[in-house]
Amino acid sequence: MATGSVPSQHGASRQVAEFSVQKTAWQGLRALGSLKITVVMFLAATFLLFVGTLAQDEKSLPEVKAEYFNCWVAQVPFSDFFPVTVFGESSLVGWFPFPGGATIGFILLVNLIAAKATRFHIASKGSRLLWGTVVSAVGGLLALLVILTGHQTDGLQGKPPLSYATVWQLMQIGSAVAAVGLAAVALTGQRRRLVRISLAIAAISAGGAAVGMLFGGESWRMNEPGLRIMWQLMQSSVASLVLLAGLIMVFGARGGNVLIHIAVGMLMFGQFAFGDRQIEERLNLVEGQSSNMVCRTDEMELACVQVAQTGEQSESVTAVSGRLLKARAGGEPLALDDLPFDIQVLEYFPNASVTRVGPFAENRATTGLGASWLAMQRPPEGGASSKSNVAAAYVQLIERKSGKDLGVFLVPQFMNDRSQLFMEVDGDVCDTVDTDFGQWRLQLRFRREYKPYEVKLNDVRRINYSASETPRDYSSFVTFTDESTGAEQPGRIWMNNPVRYRGETFFQSNYSKVQLADGSISEMTGLQVVENAGWLIPYVACVLAFWGMLAHFGGTFVRFADRHEREAVNDKQESEPAGFTNTSTRVNKKQLQREDDGTNSSPKRHWLAPVIALSLVGLIAVPAARVKKMSSGESNWRGAGEIPVMHEGRVKPLDTVARNTLQLLSNRTTVKMPVTEKGPSGTVSATQWLLAVMADVDWVGDAPVFRIDAREVLDLFDLTRRSGHRYTLNELLGGREALQKQIAKAREVMPEKRTFFQKKCAELNRKMMVYDVVRFAYDTPAPPRIDTTDEESRQAAIEQLRLTIQRSRLLDEEHPPAAIPPDGVQDPEQVAAGPAGEWQSLYSAVTRAMVARMFDGREGQPAYRPNPAIFPFMELLASVEKQANVFNAKLVDYRNSIRYFPIVEETTDKAAFESWYNGFNPTSISRWLYLCAIVLSFVSFLAWHRPLNQFVTWLLIGTLILHTFAIGARIWLTGRPPVVNLYSSAIFIGWGCVVAGLSLEVLFRMGIGNLAAALSGALTLMVAYGLDTGDTMHVLQAVLDTQFWLSTHVVTVTLGYGATFLAGLLGTCALVHRMWVRNVTTKQSDGKTVTQVQDRLYRMTYGVVCFALFFSFIGTVLGGLWADDSWGRFWGWDPKENGALMIVLWNAAVLHARWDRWIGQRGFALFAIGGNIITAWSWFGTNQLGIGLHSYGFTSGVLMLLMGYVLSQLILIGCGLLLTRKDLAKA
Repeated sequence: MATGSVPSQHGASRQVAEFSVQKTAWQGLRALGSLKITVVMFLAATFLLFVGTLAQDEKSLPEVKAEYFNCWVAQVPFSDFFPVTVFGESSLVGWFPFPGGATIGFILLVNLIAAKATRFHIASKGSRLLWGTVVSAVGGLLALLVILTGHQTDGLQGKPPLSYATVWQLMQIGSAVAAVGLAAVALTGQRRRLVRISLAIAAISAGGAAVGMLFGGESWRMNEPGLRIMWQLMQSSVASLVLLAGLIMVFGARGGNVLIHIAVGMLMFGQFAFGDRQIEERLNLVEGQSSNMVCRTDEMELACVQVAQTGEQSESVTAVSGRLLKARAGGEPLALDDLPFDIQVLEYFPNASVTRVGPFAENRATTGLGASWLAMQRPPEGGASSKSNVAAAYVQLIERKSGKDLGVFLVPQFMNDRSQLFMEVDGDVCDTVDTDFGQWRLQLRFRREYKPYEVKLNDVRRINYSASETPRDYSSFVTFTDESTGAEQPGRIWMNNPVRYRGETFFQSNYSKVQLADGSISEMTGLQVVENAGWLIPYVACVLAFWGMLAHFGGTFVRFADRHEREAVNDKQESEPAGFTNTSTRVNKKQLQREDDGTNSSPKRHWLAPVIALSLVGLIAVPAARVKKMSSGESNWRGAGEIPVMHEGRVKPLDTVARNTLQLLSNRTTVKMPVTEKGPSGTVSATQWLLAVMADVDWVGDAPVFRIDAREVLDLFDLTRRSGHRYTLNELLGGREALQKQIAKAREVMPEKRTFFQKKCAELNRKMMVYDVVRFAYDTPAPPRIDTTDEESRQAAIEQLRLTIQRSRLLDEEHPPAAIPPDGVQDPEQVAAGPAGEWQSLYSAVTRAMVARMFDGREGQPAYRPNPAIFPFMELLASVEKQANVFNAKLVDYRNSIRYFPIVEETTDKAAFESWYNGFNPTSISRWLYLCAIVLSFVSFLAWHRPLNQFVTWLLIGTLILHTFAIGARIWLTGRPPVVNLYSSAIFIGWGCVVAGLSLEVLFRMGIGNLAAALSGALTLMVAYGLDTGDTMHVLQAVLDTQFWLSTHVVTVTLGYGATFLAGLLGTCALVHRMWVRNVTTKQSDGKTVTQVQDRLYRMTYGVVCFALFFSFIGTVLGGLWADDSWGRFWGWDPKENGALMIVLWNAAVLHARWDRWIGQRGFALFAIGGNIITAWSWFGTNQLGIGLHSYGFTSGVLMLLMGYVLSQLILIGCGLLLTRKDLAKA
């Protein structure tokens, strides 16, 4: 017995010890998977992205990546918080340590694995678990197959193995099946009303898309680049849905959540395994040239090239890396076996300037280029400068065999590598050195690599928008030739459409014209060559995240709908009198809902509020939209404003051109003329003013259209400050010579170092130049009389014509508004006054007509035929000051003369509509109606809550219809999705917030949804008003000219912006409500009401943050896919990209903090307000830096407003922390 008991005791002890170890390990694993760690790391990453973005104003992107995002510990200088581009040079010193991107990423990866291992439990067993595992494995294999197949084919990257027509048919079938399926789910089964409504809306949307794709013709058909991307998304969706089905079988309702985190893990793996290790190279080719050489612009090398002897076909190259040169500067010499000499690096400058040798400067070089040139170190380029570092070095060469000093050489990249720096063909200037082993050439250059294939540029094309230097597209037609087999593969590379060959991807990067050695001009293309084996990983991850979020947040929405409907029924039952019988209390749920909604009230209360509200909107909008009848003695300036004009790359009505020009000059769209003896008085329309400028009538010189705010500039013209700050051309003519002297001085100073006075002088000079270009472009050149018999007079006439042609070319280079449309004549036997497809200003049209008339009748020359629009337009300008009936008649004559021009027939309807839209201005009307709704919303909280709140709801619905019309009109006019620039983003964000706010009001009927909708609509339209400083429907740069990405990434990420802003607005309402009731001692029922209000506000905010995370995450990943399609990398740490990621991380941190119960309702509201700061930074703050690949969205003049907004949000957060009770409503 005794002997048997000892082993039992030891065995029990071992079991206890093993259990204790397992318990400790499990607890440690749970601690590593804590959501608190997740939240802290999300916030740390947000801060690191912020400082890493600020650092890019002075440092290059590779430096920022190495020092912030790819390191373990980042050293953050205090000067980073004062960007040079905003605050100028800073003398602030010091730094503080902060976890680097590698540390944060590693901790998040460990946290993710630990959380999934400890928190997510398998919810199935038996055969369900088995089949779920099998289906999940199949889905994973399909996803892996999609990724691997993207690297197996050459040619256009991502081109489907099917025809584009088949892919389009699959999309048509898929949309139709989705519509039918959603409708069936909505109409069958026992589902909550909110769920059915949501499914019905989705079914209608899918059905509308299906009808459009099936019966909409070519206008609805997606182009081939879009279908190419859709193919990747379609095959990724198949894999994602299979994987999602398996995960739901295994993990139950948490299957969507698991899929989201698989996608996040895949993105992290793809970025760290491939993204940060991808190789980017550049290939420059002149038309007709073939090359296998590419260069890496982020690395330098000193190439020692053994010059080929007579009869030799190749040269021997030994390259020393720039990093080694820098490390050996002033140290031990470099001894390489392939070189007959050692290299002593005396000095190495990563960035240098080169100047001529002066009489007093110390010169270290003893021979070669260094005898005439000096290199001086410069601060490294980066950030705002957007320039590359240009290196230089002083090296001493010592012959190894004899020890002979071969001299000290200056090797400046500025001269050695001109073919890459300045696109100069055969422009490299290098030193050579003679040794016993032959002649060697020294060249400091970008690092070069040589491919096992050649690329020949057959043709490169740049397509500009008409009457503009804005490029619409670049295309390079190339042929790849394998050196080993001689096999050729043709390809076309153009913007957003890269080509793959031998595992590398070629992207269209830039275009230029270069001068060849023989003096001729040729076109050159710049191609970016990227080796990225994981380019398809983000595509698959994006689709995985989309379906995972749809499943996860869809389940959350179903639970919300169930709770909301039960609470509505319970609230109604609790409000019934106690004496009701059981039969009377068991009323139909739908009847209770109708009573709660107020739809079962008396007929008067049912229709009165909507009728009055919608009538009010109509009474305001209809008069503004109605075209006023013109009196018999009134000039038809409105009709003149509909004249189509080509300007800045698109056909606009003359009214738009006039308004934009006036906005540039005076920040107004009308002219207020003083009472004078000549010319009109009072308010003059923009169209009348511009036609008067074109006609050069006398009174335009007295029109106050030049806004001058700076007193120093006024002093230059001897002018006094006046109300409105607007001055006339005649007042400025006397001081123009003095202005030109100041402009000449300013040109000697770098733009970033110019004084306030110099900047304002340059601003006024630009305004006056715009005015002069319009005025001179519609002057009429006098025709020379060349047929005279007097030789002297003949030569004078020829000189006059030459000067006229020269002036016409100079005016064309300024791209003035072109009002003379092409008549479309294509007959080669006739020549119009200009190319058949080119719009012209009057001066250019007349000049070309004169030239064509000169050669009329000569042998081999086509017959002369003037543009039929020239003389009617000249007569129209001549009638500007004449009586109204004369002007109106000439206007009719001109419009009749161009009516049947093909280009006019295509654009006249849009031009007329745009002119009417300018006068209607629905966004301005909507802004004022939203402000009215704000006032009424606040009043409804004080009195007449129910009827007034109902009125506000319908007022907002009417205003939303007007707002929607404005967006739809812009879509039709531009042929683009609703968001193409900052102005349109403000309008669209406001629209989305109003829709969401009204949806919340329909759900909760508290008045808060109305207030949030009105506030967001008014604020965003006020932002849009501030951004309206010119053409808000301008043409897009080449990289942006893609319907697919504008329709997906831009719209989606903008909805994420709007949802985050709306969440912050709801958080503000929650805090203000807390402050309002803070010191109020109420009875128990009132306390319950306060708690209920806070609970509903929290639920509103929570739901909106979920939507914000969904749209911002999907939109940001789609943006990465667009970047991969355009620039060859999914993520490049660009300021705008970082800002979008900051929004994603912030929203994710808020939700995870709430899920962990780390914050309550008050904390959630405070974090939501913080999201406003993050979004404002991403939307506008990143643009203030003026750096990065997204700098095409730059806007100036909003820095103070941005800082004021951020300060207001910080004050609000501070007040919320200090003035609200933490224990209120479970906070």
